Amino acid sequence: MTADSCALEVSLTGCNLELGGGHQLLRKVSKAFSARYSESGGLVLSLRAKSASSVQEEVLGQLGCSRFLAASRVKLWWMVPVWGTTGSEVPPETQFLLLEVAAGGAHAIIL
Repeated sequence: MTADSCALEVSLTGCNLELGGGHQLLRKVSKAFSARYSESGGLVLSLRAKSASSVQEEVLGQLGCSRFLAASRVKLWWMVPVWGTTGSEVPPETQFLLLEVAAGGAHAIIL
């Protein structure tokens, strides 16, 4: 089995970021985000900023997973793992999220 045969299609349908098979990664994605497909088959979300600024804050959406692993920056050169089940448990300065989409099922990564 190759990595390509395991890949699931990702799409932004309405306000939901979905995997093939009907699994929702994110619900209620903000309209400030637009989606485009990369050459490697991933989906890239872009933020349309309201103003030019070095800091932008926007709610991405609600997590649709059974649990996650987040790697967040705690010092300039150090990250720590954080495990959780709800979006409120995702720490600031998270560098990536590894999502378990369905218990014992598919996984996805958000960079």
